[in-house]
Amino acid sequence: MFYEPHKYDTMVSWKKRLAREASFFRKMFRKCGTERVLGFGCSTGAHVDLFSSWGIHGTGIDSSREMIDEAKRNKRGYFFRGTRAHGKYDAITCLGNTLPHFFARELNEVLASFRRSLERNGLLIIQSLNYDRILARHERFIAASGDRRTVFLRFYDFGKGYVMFNIVEMRWDGKWVFDVKTTKLNPIRKRELEDSLGRNGFEDMRFYGDFKGTPFTKESLNLICTAKRKT
Repeated sequence: MFYEPHKYDTMVSWKKRLAREASFFRKMFRKCGTERVLGFGCSTGAHVDLFSSWGIHGTGIDSSREMIDEAKRNKRGYFFRGTRAHGKYDAITCLGNTLPHFFARELNEVLASFRRSLERNGLLIIQSLNYDRILARHERFIAASGDRRTVFLRFYDFGKGYVMFNIVEMRWDGKWVFDVKTTKLNPIRKRELEDSLGRNGFEDMRFYGDFKGTPFTKESLNLICTAKRKT
């Protein structure tokens, strides 16, 4: 297991993150009359819990049994394990750099499952890092995070058509203890995402650089895309 639930939650400042993102989702969901949302790659369920607090029927899916178990214990919503979307929803979110975990055929299968699971004119929201910027600059290091006893340092090694994403955990336990985990990611660029969505039945794609709704540029830190299911 690459991400462990309690360590993942330590890496993410959820209170600050949700406060920063909430108005974006509220605006999008209200505009579309959203009543049912699927959080794909929901991790420990923080976004699904937020959406559920607004009276939306929130469902979360993740490939990790441990993540799903943690979400079921502590979050509002319905959670299940899986690697493809199932059911019918007015909106699907795929956040936190989830999509780059899929390459080629699997990426198309995931996007096709989104289309099948969305209602007519359903909304898809994808958020990942801006790999146009990361690859152009060869940006290896992501900001460190953690708490008083544990620090997580995240960085990339670059390959041909992929990046290796590394997490170094430095934990104080009377002395510094180190642990390193690595996984392979697909550095999806804006054009690649746009083309893949078009091939898999999506239209009206709009791209943002942050959750304030700032238009995407090559200098943006994030790549956020909203798209509609083709009728």
